[in-house]
Amino acid sequence: MACQDLVEDDSEDLAGNYGAYDCIAMLQWVQDNIRAFGGNPDNVTIFGESAGAFLVGALLVTQQKLFKQAILQSGAPETLTHRSVDSSINREYFESLLQHFNIPHGLASEQRIKLLKEIPTSKIMEFVSARGAVVNDYGLTIEESVKSSIWTKPAIELIKERKWNPHLKSLLMGHTKDEGSIFAFFFQTTTKEGYEHVLRKRCPFSPQNKIEKLYPPPEDLETQTPLTTDWKNCAGSRLIADQLCESPMENLAMSFDEVKHHVTGEPCKLFFYQLNENLPSIDRGLDWGAFHTIDLPLIFNIKTLWDSNSDQAKTSAVLGRMWADFAQTGCPDPSWPNYAPSASPMKFFIESGGKVFVDDMRTSRTELQKRRVQFWIGQLPHIVKLKEIVR
Repeated sequence: MACQDLVEDDSEDLAGNYGAYDCIAMLQWVQDNIRAFGGNPDNVTIFGESAGAFLVGALLVTQQKLFKQAILQSGAPETLTHRSVDSSINREYFESLLQHFNIPHGLASEQRIKLLKEIPTSKIMEFVSARGAVVNDYGLTIEESVKSSIWTKPAIELIKERKWNPHLKSLLMGHTKDEGSIFAFFFQTTTKEGYEHVLRKRCPFSPQNKIEKLYPPPEDLETQTPLTTDWKNCAGSRLIADQLCESPMENLAMSFDEVKHHVTGEPCKLFFYQLNENLPSIDRGLDWGAFHTIDLPLIFNIKTLWDSNSDQAKTSAVLGRMWADFAQTGCPDPSWPNYAPSASPMKFFIESGGKVFVDDMRTSRTELQKRRVQFWIGQLPHIVKLKEIVR
């Protein structure tokens, strides 16, 4: 939520990014108080998944001492948009909010804000929920205040300028093998209508002919059913996975590659993984594979979703150990080398049953996979700065 009305109402001339600033306040509280709970303010790890990983990516460019390690699961700074206060997306969102609560648009800005502040937070949240999860609605607002600004440009651009948080020492990031399967199912991307919906929503200004060569559009197959459709490997599934997760994460890795912080002169250690596990208790025969969010129950060890001696239980134990070791030492496993895209792109593959192996991405990726990732890396700056509403 960002608009010129809110800028004029703010003592720092800022609007938007309220959730990010809440996270900063929370992390500052940890710095100030964690010793009282037996914690160490010098060794704090933050982590997030999906939109949470996008938010962690945004926090990477804060400058105060808040954390030492960060984990990004299935998301990166370019997974969602960065836009100016006066973008049409922000304007439409704010105007729909005014209309919903019958606040006349013709009032002076301070009067509109005053009336909005009188509305209970619960009512605002009901409006947000009723509006639905429109991915393009969400993201960071570029800040232009001369008084106090963090995100003066997209976070990835600040990282490329070597201006990440000077206290950041290690970064663990990765994605699941089949990030797009659950989206392909919900959007029915194996149909012409579903496929075109994804193109219209996620890449409206990208060259369609190139996309269709990289991800051939489907033919309507009347004989397909939800149980026989290959949700993991269909074009729509791969497109969403590559655009939302794999390419933004690869671009983030490249931004840290063989560079040092512009002030401290120190590099940031980087570890990259792919998770491949399944949860039949969730997909119930639809075979979504290692779908988006599958890492959450595994990392938090939700034992009710699997048997005690199952592959899932073993994978959960391995992930729990790695995440705990990373939080304590800045390294998920002593055998893991740093991920260096140009010199040594060694990625770790966590397979079903907790088995782990390492592979060189220069040789393990197919030529088609390489072309897909490079295509999206080239398109990401345009998608991230999306200004217009695409419904």
